[in-house]
Amino acid sequence: GWSAFWAAALIALALRASDDPGPRASFAFGAVAALAVLTCAPMAPFLAGAGLWLAVRFARAASSRRRVVVPILALAAGFALPAVPVGWQCRRITGEFAILPGFGGVNAHIGNNPHRDETLRIRPGYHWRRLIWEPRREGVVGLWEENRYFYRRVKDYIAEDFGGFVRGLGAKTLQFVSSREIPRNRSLYALRPESRLLAAL
Repeated sequence: GWSAFWAAALIALALRASDDPGPRASFAFGAVAALAVLTCAPMAPFLAGAGLWLAVRFARAASSRRRVVVPILALAAGFALPAVPVGWQCRRITGEFAILPGFGGVNAHIGNNPHRDETLRIRPGYHWRRLIWEPRREGVVGLWEENRYFYRRVKDYIAEDFGGFVRGLGAKTLQFVSSREIPRNRSLYALRPESRLLAAL
């Protein structure tokens, strides 16, 4: 629910900051952007693109360098306000300053490997535990070390089979623009007979 709220708020605030490149609108966008990433990490690529788009808009609309720098600094300050305390709390508990979760590496590996279709079908149970414990079998222990292990697996895959990686991105792009919700543990469409709301939709 919060993810949907932040997504709608971000689009509205990005448009507002674009039309009114002042520090208040930029600060609000930055603060909500941080809350969105903390709530739903996959929003980070959208925010990076939106931030770059806003910076270009600020530069085109500005009559002086100061009018470019001030809204960008306000955006950064807005982002830092919620993000920095979370990062420091993470450092206090885990030993590493981070605002993104420590399972990004395994998610990146699941979607980017030579057997992507098989790993995407893994469900909770024996095969899932075997996957996430793979770094430990290789002697890699610790949340962030294991996270980096899976990112290295992705980098190795890209280096060894760049064509396969690009084909995988193409397939995922087609799935992204499809109107059908991609199922995870259970398909939403299987629940239609049990829900009047889903049946009506």
